[in-house]
Amino acid sequence: MRRIMGVVAASVLMLGVLGGCGTDASLSDSLVGMWKTSVNGVYVDFHDDGTYLVSVSREGTGKMEWGTWSVEGSTLTETPASDSRYCAGIVATYEVKVVDDGNRLENTVVDDACAVRLEDTEPGLTRVADAES
Repeated sequence: MRRIMGVVAASVLMLGVLGGCGTDASLSDSLVGMWKTSVNGVYVDFHDDGTYLVSVSREGTGKMEWGTWSVEGSTLTETPASDSRYCAGIVATYEVKVVDDGNRLENTVVDDACAVRLEDTEPGLTRVADAES
């Protein structure tokens, strides 16, 4: 069960409903895309419409958590949907920084009461390259 959670930080954070609505647009733009946790290889996909999906594959199979995300300054907020499989309704906030030419997401927990998500996302996330399988 621990293996299957990886959200940043929405993660959503895991997160305004649009990535740029009332947010730092450049950081929001940097977050959009597919990321992978380094702990258990879970995928986090931040969509440009302000939604996110955490799953066990790049294709979105094995959905674990979904909801909305937003950024204000350097703070990422993820709000899981009430019907998410994991961390349902447990809002997470992280201070985030995109580093390594946009390929790595470092985060510091501000508030997240979901222990599984915390453990999986603490080391940060790595951007998934288009060629990765």
